[in-house]
Amino acid sequence: KIFVAYDPINFKEIENSKSNVNKMKDRLNLHGKFVVGYAGGAIFNINIEDRTIPRGFELIRAIENIFKINKSYKRDIVVLFMGDGPGLKMLKEYVRRKDLTKNIIFTGFVPKKKFASFINLFDVGYLETFDTPGYEAMIGAKMQYYMAASKPVITGNSGDRSTLLKHQEFLLLNPCGITLNHFYN
Repeated sequence: KIFVAYDPINFKEIENSKSNVNKMKDRLNLHGKFVVGYAGGAIFNINIEDRTIPRGFELIRAIENIFKINKSYKRDIVVLFMGDGPGLKMLKEYVRRKDLTKNIIFTGFVPKKKFASFINLFDVGYLETFDTPGYEAMIGAKMQYYMAASKPVITGNSGDRSTLLKHQEFLLLNPCGITLNHFYN
């Protein structure tokens, strides 16, 4: 069976960037932490209960809920949020109000030449899933980068991703505890 990935991933870049991991962990204080990585723009395109929120909010809420279940996880889990966008200010304010600033690190925009280095910091990558035609029709370059770096992926089982999920071991998660039909553009 042959699978063609149309978004080219530079495997050599991912492999070569592994040498930077310890220096970057020192700089970001990530040694001994479980790093959940998110790469994407904080774009307002999620509607929950008639509120428009930016992408990435669902991951922040999931982490917040995990900490409510077990407060000791707060010293061990960090979300590395790579990206910027119009919703970033709202996400940062929410994180500050919820006292999660030590657990949610916002890097801002990461240039493509540094992208692989950040991916190698992740213990697991997160890829949002929404019930929209655009999400149904793609696997996503982020998922391919995570896989190329041998990272498990937290994502939903939708569209073309379901093909990959049949052949790989991934963690599936509905982080907010709501059904996917709550997400729409």
